[in-house]
Amino acid sequence: MLALAREARLQKVLPVLGGDGNPRGLVDLAMLHLLAADNLGWANAHDVMIRFTFVEPGATLAAVSRRLLEVGLSQLPVVEKGEVVGYVGETELARAHALLSAGAGAVA
Repeated sequence: MLALAREARLQKVLPVLGGDGNPRGLVDLAMLHLLAADNLGWANAHDVMIRFTFVEPGATLAAVSRRLLEVGLSQLPVVEKGEVVGYVGETELARAHALLSAGAGAVA
């Protein structure tokens, strides 16, 4: 998992899959970096993951904000028809806020 964390540039969470291929949880990449810095190589994904949670493509910005606060993550997967199709988080919320504050109207 640490190798995946090092490669991730924009993604801030990693889904943890069970043996059946279905998502079981999410791991915050910042937590993995902390574990690596503290030489806690004995820890596995189960030790640091939270229950899998996501938003759907049609989720409002308010709903995304609430979910992020509920689970304490900075990013969540967007799931459509059982597939992860993207990620949304604090960066996207900040961008939307900036665009709306500038009077841009629609958020891309």
